[in-house]
Amino acid sequence: MNALSSKRILVIDDNEHARETLREILQAVGYMVEDAAHGGEALRYLRGASPPDLLLLNLEMPTMNGWAFRHEQQLDPVLARIPVVIVSGVNDLPLQAVQLQAVDYLPKPLDIELLLATISRHVG
Repeated sequence: MNALSSKRILVIDDNEHARETLREILQAVGYMVEDAAHGGEALRYLRGASPPDLLLLNLEMPTMNGWAFRHEQQLDPVLARIPVVIVSGVNDLPLQAVQLQAVDYLPKPLDIELLLATISRHVG
């Protein structure tokens, strides 16, 4: 059994193609992947499931954006422990990541090798 197969990642992004692409890439290397189209959907998922090992969070989304999601996540002691990697094309991404207390950040468009190295660094 692949050691990664027990590692779960939740991808939160409003772009369906981006979610599908990330799912395919991450599953191909052995991660279990769930996804949500916005922060509200992600919160509903997280409150009804055991916590994943990592969140990949886009910031600019309709319904509930990444900033609002992160605020809500940090209010819940169980959810606040889940590490977050910001995946976004916003300007000042490093500053946003610090302000949101993310463990890391990745600029869009994604570099797949950097994505996998970053995930590995945070979940093994």
